[in-house]
Amino acid sequence: MRLFAASEVALKHMLLHLELGAGWVERLSILPGVPIFFFVSGLLIFQSYRNSGDLGTFAMNRIYRLFPGLLLCLLVGILLAAALGALTVDEILSPTFAIWVIAQSTIGQFFNPEFLRDFGVGVLNGSLWTVSVEIQFYIATPIIALLVLRWPILWAVGLVTSILFNIALGAMAPDTIGAKLLMVTFLPWIYMFIGGAWLSTRRDIIDRLVALSWLQVLAIFAGSIAISWLIDVPFTGNDIGPIAFIGVVVVVMKAAYARPTLSDSLLRRNDLSYGIYIYHMLFVNAAVEMGWIGTGWGLAAVILATVGAAAVSWFFFEKKALAMKRKSIRRVDPREPKAHW
Repeated sequence: MRLFAASEVALKHMLLHLELGAGWVERLSILPGVPIFFFVSGLLIFQSYRNSGDLGTFAMNRIYRLFPGLLLCLLVGILLAAALGALTVDEILSPTFAIWVIAQSTIGQFFNPEFLRDFGVGVLNGSLWTVSVEIQFYIATPIIALLVLRWPILWAVGLVTSILFNIALGAMAPDTIGAKLLMVTFLPWIYMFIGGAWLSTRRDIIDRLVALSWLQVLAIFAGSIAISWLIDVPFTGNDIGPIAFIGVVVVVMKAAYARPTLSDSLLRRNDLSYGIYIYHMLFVNAAVEMGWIGTGWGLAAVILATVGAAAVSWFFFEKKALAMKRKSIRRVDPREPKAHW
């Protein structure tokens, strides 16, 4: 499911910025990758925290998961921008460059300096704002666990509060400072994460969702879209409203549990999803900078470069880092493709 979500985001951005089919972008957004990521993160990260044993182990596990691949991606982005003339020596030696590198290496991945505004689409790696939000989720997870496991009513309070922030974000003009700042905080998005976290504690509900037939699942999904359309609430993309999001959750849970061995059979416990997500905009920007807009071969080159970079990142960096995790809901062995749970 992570690979599907990452591919949805990557392909949508490729088609949009390479101007190869705006209509397809809207169609792809009906199962939006970013909300799926946020939901799946809640489902898995909450379990990971409870399985970690202590806060230090949980924190190190999150660092092993995110930062080796992220730092490599940052280095590749700098080299790519420099090779295409978007970074000068003076810019690299400037204080703003140092601030940008620190932000990209910590929790400020949404920060984009002025000297990169004239490269590609204007943001070197715009998809990384969600990494910043994910890190905020990780920081919030121990607090959420402490509160909701003691006072279960706070599950509902958190969901409702975040949904209100999400609605407020949708009502704001997107180009305003307030909207831009709110968008990169966890507040409008954490209801998706909390929904996954809560569901991870309710095996009875998971079993009921999995027991639904595909016809019932598709009926719920279509119904959530229809209701959203009737009351004029967004039902696609990152702007998806909470009603349509429920339909997406039902589809995701059914798909995830319908063929539980499919991922192992196809991927052999290898996970390129993170690499595809964090690398694709680097190569989209490079293609735009080189004038490959509107060309099928440009799209093919971006896809190949993205998958290649994701594979290098996984096999040589991410997989080795994940093997150092002390406790995990899924153990990764860098020497053996079929690691044990």
